[in-house]
Amino acid sequence: MIIKDNSTLKKLTTSWYESNDFDRIQQHIELETDELSKIVGDDVINQAKAIADNLSPIESDKNLLQKVQLPIALMAVYRYFQLNIVSHDQSARKIKVDSDNEKLPWEWMLDRDDQAHLSGAQRAIDQLISYLDKTRNEHWIDSPQKKAAKSLFVNNTEVFGEYYPIDNSARFYYLCIPLLQEVQSLELRPALGDDYRLLLDAFQNDDLN
Repeated sequence: MIIKDNSTLKKLTTSWYESNDFDRIQQHIELETDELSKIVGDDVINQAKAIADNLSPIESDKNLLQKVQLPIALMAVYRYFQLNIVSHDQSARKIKVDSDNEKLPWEWMLDRDDQAHLSGAQRAIDQLISYLDKTRNEHWIDSPQKKAAKSLFVNNTEVFGEYYPIDNSARFYYLCIPLLQEVQSLELRPALGDDYRLLLDAFQNDDLN
């Protein structure tokens, strides 16, 4: 597993306690690892897992591992907190509170806490993709996601942002690729006809005239 203990989870999120039962969050970590692989590819995830297993001392490996772990940790903790607002006993769902020392948060407080975790996870994915691009990570460059982007007129985050503002979010761009592929195939290809491939190649090579 890409995150193996409470100590790592605490350092990554700052909202997780080492005294928590790590077994209860492992499933969320595995599920969020699978979700991240849909954006950056299985090979990048497997590379990070190998680094975690071998405890590599190389600084670049540590940087990659931490950048992969961060969005997974934030989303796993978010999912865990969502499912533990109430306790689940045999008889019914309940709320357990130490009335002398604890108070239940207002709903708006829970909403803000949820938003903080979600926003942090989304920015962490943007940061990860930026890092993969800058370091020319071979697993990322050869991933189906990256190859799919290269086949498009709107072939990166910056080009997308020129026509529609997405706050420079690479995560949002890669989630939109299936929609971009559909529009390009169903709308642009018939409209351009025989010029389609010529224009696409020229556009991707920055050689339009």
